[in-house]
Amino acid sequence: MRPRTKRIRDVLGLCLLALLLGNDSCEEESGIPAADAGSDLTVELGQPAQLDGSASTDPDAGSLVFHWNLESKPVTSAVANASFSKNDSADATQTSFVPDVPGTYGISLYVTNEGEKSSDLDYVVVIAGSTNTLPIADAGEDVDAGVDEVAYLDGSNSSDPEGAELEYEWSFDLVPGDSALTETDLFNQGSPEAAVVPDVVGQYVLRLRVYDGEFWSTPDFVTVSAVESNQPPIANAGESFELTPCSSEVVDLDGRASYDPEGADVTYEWEMVSVPVGSQVSTQTMDGEDTGSPSFTWDLVGLYTARLVVSDGDLESTPDYVAIRTVDHEPNDGPVADAGGDILIEASAYCSGTCSPCGEREELLDGSDSWDPDNDSLDYTWVITSGPGTINGEHAEQAELVIPSLQTTPNNTSVSVTTVELTVMDCQGEPLADAQEVTVTFRCTGNVY
Repeated sequence: MRPRTKRIRDVLGLCLLALLLGNDSCEEESGIPAADAGSDLTVELGQPAQLDGSASTDPDAGSLVFHWNLESKPVTSAVANASFSKNDSADATQTSFVPDVPGTYGISLYVTNEGEKSSDLDYVVVIAGSTNTLPIADAGEDVDAGVDEVAYLDGSNSSDPEGAELEYEWSFDLVPGDSALTETDLFNQGSPEAAVVPDVVGQYVLRLRVYDGEFWSTPDFVTVSAVESNQPPIANAGESFELTPCSSEVVDLDGRASYDPEGADVTYEWEMVSVPVGSQVSTQTMDGEDTGSPSFTWDLVGLYTARLVVSDGDLESTPDYVAIRTVDHEPNDGPVADAGGDILIEASAYCSGTCSPCGEREELLDGSDSWDPDNDSLDYTWVITSGPGTINGEHAEQAELVIPSLQTTPNNTSVSVTTVELTVMDCQGEPLADAQEVTVTFRCTGNVY
């Protein structure tokens, strides 16, 4: 029992005795010292908190004995009365202790005088802070992984504002209900780059805390989403299309956009599932039905449908389909030829007695404005029907007409006229061909100098 508590008990007893004797007054016992624990303090963590009770007083001006006690502290603190240090005693006028964790420490002081009378308790509050800022945990981006495959965690972006070296602590915050994983299944525990191997499908939430040697960070979380390690491949048979009347009879298919999510090589299996009635086309008549780019030759107008299934060696894809519609050649409107406008070439020759010739000329013949009502592709043929010249590229959309040099006489104009005919045909050929002529006039005038 503290002396102050005994004094209060004795005073209460005396007052009770006075009342029993008929005295209705009870005066406070005189000669009681007063404790003064000093002003509240704020100190840096790790620095001593200096406590000073020298302002305590005794009415009889006698000497005092000081009694310091630790009344409250942070939960994790190891400070005790034994931590007071001043001549290794908590009974000195001045004493100190060193806060070991941030927080609030409550200290009480009472004093006793030579007459063994005790003061009331006085309190001082010590607030211990720190210049060390909490480190910051960064558990990295969420991760997708297959069951029984390694999921790599990355906490390397964690940091400490003061640049302290960090310690890492990974732990599970949530695992699927049928998972058997525990913290012992975390690889590289204590490092920024840990790893885990999911054992069942589902989501695993992991927590990362970092420690700067003094404080732990608040946790950061990362989710590992685990799926079956082998997913089926994806078949892509290409886009369906329609063949124009002038298209090739060979149809090329393309399934090379098919893929496996895990990047495995895929094998191809094509099947012709529908053809026009009477058609002889079948899976057996396909060329390269086990490749990514098979082909077949259509024989009747109508709809052809092919199915593609791909395999990664373990799982097969769902089928994908491509449809090819062939269109009858009839009715077919013939093309329209456009050889361009007539061309006039004016040239001068130098004459002095006789004239030098006007040199050879090259002119572009342009049939690009020719067209077909059915949008069929066209074949072009350029032919000189009259006059001098030769044609380069006679089967091209644009050809070159070469006109030979032309001789003239002084003060006269010589003229040559070349007529070129353009014929265009679609896939029906001659029966629906169209032709148009273009005239190229070459004039050479002799000028006397």
